Order: sequence, then structure tokens, then C-alpha cells
Amino acid sequence: GKYVREEKALTLMEALDKMTRRAAGRVGLPAKGQIRAGMDADLVIFDPDETWTVDPDKLHGKSRNTPFKGMELTGRVRATYLKGKKVFEL
Repeated sequence: GKYVREEKALTLMEALDKMTRRAAGRVGLPAKGQIRAGMDADLVIFDPDETWTVDPDKLHGKSRNTPFKGMELTGRVRATYLKGKKVFEL
């Protein structure tokens, strides 16, 4: 017979845990994925409620080509920190 699995939505905190701490642990990087003293954390400050329109001239990558040009999106990265140093802020 067919295998049927009922899908369960993850909470935001469950998804973050799976993509950070648990993922780092699976590949042997115990000092990643946690915000604590002594941990080596790279951080992204994300606003899940901000709505914005994609403008290729305002993107921060090298390429200006994007299939999302002109689309209105919700959720936006506001800042990024690598090893405690701010490398991007909107």
C-alpha cells in the first residue's frame, strides 16, 4: 500500500532549531547554532512582517538579474553579523 504521512507545520522556533543548532551538531560543529557566551555565532536579524518590492538596483549581490523583479515580498533581512562584526545593515 501507499505510505501516507500527515504533515505537521513547524513553529518558527522549531524551524530555527532544526536549521541551526541541530544542523550544526549533525556535522560536528558544536560551537555553531547557539547564541551563548563562548559560541561562534553568525547572526541574521530578520523582520518577518516587513513588506517590500524587489528592485534589482538595490540588491546587494553582484548580479542584477532576478526573476523576482517587481514582486512584493513579506519578510526581510535587516542586518547580518559574522563572528560578532556587522557586515550588512539595511
